[in-house]
Amino acid sequence: MSEPTVPAVGCPRTAAMMIVAVFSLSSFVIVEPAPFDLAFIVLAGVLLLRLHPLLHRDLLLPVAILCGFALCNAVSGMFATEIPLMMLFMAVTFFMILVGVVIFAMVATWPEAADFVLIGYCISSVISTVITLAAFVGLLPLDMVMFDPSRVQAFFKDPNVYGPSLVISILYLMALLERQPRRPGWWPVIFLALLSLVLGVVFSASRAAWMNLALSLALYLGLRAWESRGRGAGRYWATVAIVLAVIGGGSIGVISLTHYGDFIDERAAMQDYDADRFGAQQEGIDIAFREPLGLGPGQFEPRVDMHGVSAHSLYVRTILENGIAGFVCVFLFFVLTLLVAFRSALIGGPLAPLGAVVAASLAGVLVNSAFVDTLHWRSLWIQVGLAWGLYVICMQRQPARAALAATHTLGPIVRPFPPLSS
Repeated sequence: MSEPTVPAVGCPRTAAMMIVAVFSLSSFVIVEPAPFDLAFIVLAGVLLLRLHPLLHRDLLLPVAILCGFALCNAVSGMFATEIPLMMLFMAVTFFMILVGVVIFAMVATWPEAADFVLIGYCISSVISTVITLAAFVGLLPLDMVMFDPSRVQAFFKDPNVYGPSLVISILYLMALLERQPRRPGWWPVIFLALLSLVLGVVFSASRAAWMNLALSLALYLGLRAWESRGRGAGRYWATVAIVLAVIGGGSIGVISLTHYGDFIDERAAMQDYDADRFGAQQEGIDIAFREPLGLGPGQFEPRVDMHGVSAHSLYVRTILENGIAGFVCVFLFFVLTLLVAFRSALIGGPLAPLGAVVAASLAGVLVNSAFVDTLHWRSLWIQVGLAWGLYVICMQRQPARAALAATHTLGPIVRPFPPLSS
């Protein structure tokens, strides 16, 4: 085990308010740079000056891998033909990595910062989704939240980004229900928020988002069932049954009332443009093996013959643009991140439910990444930062873990998760 390297101190109220406020902007990204990006830069500057984070020895390997990926970006950039596009794409990639690193620093220093990040993220998801659903049924004249008359995109540029972005919020709200068994006053609010978010995923009509939610939800329930075995498992499954019955029944009811079922059946089938996507991906892989050093960041669209067709895959984009070495770095980094996330979920203790939320949602988005290019998704790098921050906390010796978990200060919503038997 690593020696404790982070202080067991509570997050200052001002810092907590800043974190919640910044992440409350995370779902409003229809313009670039997004309000979240600008606010996050300010937050990072303020907090990093205050935190003075130390590099935990458990992070040496992932940091080395990310440095290798950055080097592959620089090397492959020498072969780019669209230089302004390459520079912009590389800058965004490095900013996303910065998001993950800053979140890790916050969580490793103040364990309750994980809750503040997720509370702000949930607030953002729920507000944007409620506005979107109101526009979808004609209560608000907001065309910007609609991709087309049948699909919602909220304040994102694409429903394939919006739908998956809601998954971690759905899992976190389910964790709050587990956390608040003796506070039924919160249940109606959480149920309504859950129903709204699930409908947001459904009405995004993104097949990858549907798969992402189904996989992540199954993994989350499995992780919590495993961690709680023999300790109040009956109460846990009763809670799960109630949640799924209410949310599932409500979703089916709304879908039936809006006659959306036929469109879902149509979307679930193969689409005409799927052949173009798969064809572009195959061509990208073929080029990658002819150009093993890569063609440069952001070069997929201008260099693949099927102009106008994006990579629609994190892995295909990476191997074409950053070379085989870049692909290996990305693949190893995300596999390692997923492993440490599952380690946090299974290690037990008060932070295990948060670990399950992050592990399950991260697994879902990494599977999603085979069908959608997720490299610049803010939600992906937020989960990466949470995964490593929680891992470092959970790997402290037990007294330090207990002290760190005890620093949650935001009242009933963010107290440490109690054992299921309590």
